[in-house]
Amino acid sequence: MSEINENSLEGRNKFLEYIKKYKKFIISILILLLVTIISAIITNNLSVKKNEDISKLFNKANILIKQEKKKEALKIYEEIVLKKNKFYSPISLNAIIENNLIPEKSIDEMFDELITIRGLAKEEKNLIRLKKGIYLSGQNNENELLNSLSPLINENSIWKILAAKTLRDFYLIRGEKNKSLQYDKILEKSE
Repeated sequence: MSEINENSLEGRNKFLEYIKKYKKFIISILILLLVTIISAIITNNLSVKKNEDISKLFNKANILIKQEKKKEALKIYEEIVLKKNKFYSPISLNAIIENNLIPEKSIDEMFDELITIRGLAKEEKNLIRLKKGIYLSGQNNENELLNSLSPLINENSIWKILAAKTLRDFYLIRGEKNKSLQYDKILEKSE
């Protein structure tokens, strides 16, 4: 029994010596860990607060639209787009388009703002490019339309088929059947 007590006492002493030897290092690691945890909590709380504030702005703009105060709503929607929020910025631009609001910046510049939002997945950015292309197809701007949709077709995006259909239809409506045929070929290959 005394041998067990001596072994456990010896083990404790080694452990205490180890702690004394590396005391500063252990304290530094614990402080670093504590600071990291506190920073993560603060960052998360700030992010939640920022999202709540943007949500309130978005709801306010929607109420203004219902009250026919379109200029005031437009200013709020534009502000939200420029905040580059992953959720509220794209739906704010959709609201601008749906309500036929005319922003100070052009719509295609606002789409470009959305594409630069940090943290969006590649296919989410490609969806924004597709929406931009669909919007531009109604504006009859061939160069911008091709710049927006060609990357989706060339990189085999999940939006490739819709991009090809948009371009095919764009050229068919313009009566340019030869140009539309190249997109028919893309659609045939994907079937």
